[in-house]
Amino acid sequence: ERVDPHYDGVLLSTSAGLESLRHFMSHIGFRGQSLPPQWTPDQYRFYSSAIKFEKRKARDLNNKRTFILFGSSFSEWKGGTWSSKVAAILNQNFDHPNILGFSGFLTSEWLDYGARYSPLTTRLPAKDIYFRLRGYFSVPENQGQKISIMGYSGGANMVASLLAIDATYAQKSRQPRLFASGISFSPALDARLTFEVVDHEVDLIDRSDFPKGRSFASFSTLLKAMVQKLNSTKVWDSRSDPEKKQEFRNLFYNQFVYSDLKNIAEHEPPGAFNWGPKSQGYDGNRFKDFFIDYSFARYKAQGLVPRGQSFDSYTDVANETALIRVPYYLISTKDDPVLSSATYHLDYRYDPRLSRKVREIRRNPYIRVFNPDFGGHLGYLLDKDWLSAVITRVCQ
Repeated sequence: ERVDPHYDGVLLSTSAGLESLRHFMSHIGFRGQSLPPQWTPDQYRFYSSAIKFEKRKARDLNNKRTFILFGSSFSEWKGGTWSSKVAAILNQNFDHPNILGFSGFLTSEWLDYGARYSPLTTRLPAKDIYFRLRGYFSVPENQGQKISIMGYSGGANMVASLLAIDATYAQKSRQPRLFASGISFSPALDARLTFEVVDHEVDLIDRSDFPKGRSFASFSTLLKAMVQKLNSTKVWDSRSDPEKKQEFRNLFYNQFVYSDLKNIAEHEPPGAFNWGPKSQGYDGNRFKDFFIDYSFARYKAQGLVPRGQSFDSYTDVANETALIRVPYYLISTKDDPVLSSATYHLDYRYDPRLSRKVREIRRNPYIRVFNPDFGGHLGYLLDKDWLSAVITRVCQ
């Protein structure tokens, strides 16, 4: 074991994201396609529009391996974060297989698909996507594939939802399962805790001297990054500089709220959710304000939540993983700065809510959970050899 006194999960995560962009060449050859809404039964149709994705056909037409990649909640496919690196590994280890790539389900692209309800969890969107994928793979030219699915962060939750739906549908319809295996990289195991972590960090930033709302997406930040030729190595090397480290942490957390969450809120119908601080009479500008106080309340009012279920029980990922019936590998680090812990010190304490959740998920014999002490939020993807071994072992 190596202990770095300056270790920081946020910097590791940011560094890994930048490093993955080096594999952008693996996106060459992809072509846009779409899944039409009519493939989903009316009662399960969450989106009114066709769902777009990118596909690259296998180099050898006899290669029947297909991999479906679901980007993190706010990641566009063409941005290349995570997906490009995984695609490069798939090309090398599975002889350029068929790959389908989807953007994150909370990107502007997906928010413009005409959702029937406000975004909350992956459960309802996944039902819609599942039947569209079944329709897609029932087309003669797409039949006979061995399909594995993978996702990152919010996309990792999408994978868990899809595998659960697949198991249930296959049992009820007595049809073969659609998916052969799945991998989830850093899924949100406890939605409320995730909101607490991010909201708390942004509260601290707002009370500091840091420019209000400045994030990685801010023009000033992007310009500075270009001038300084910011890369993965420079981000990681800044961990011994307290001032630079704090700046990166502030940009990291502000991105979730002042860029990503704001974009979601602004896609709601006019007047439905007024983005801004509650202290000034608005509906709020934190994750809890939108997802729990607003979106979940609307779900209850619309009869989507079973009687007696709370937000925590309705969004419990363990309820879905218990249904999975194919090999499934889940990676969740104990020091994840988004999903489990806001601290970046080596003496952090793992939240007991997550300890219980991991124990529940492990009860399913089809599931292997890797729950290491360190690795940040997808930061462990820096280790390409480990990543390659995991993907190959699970998907073979």
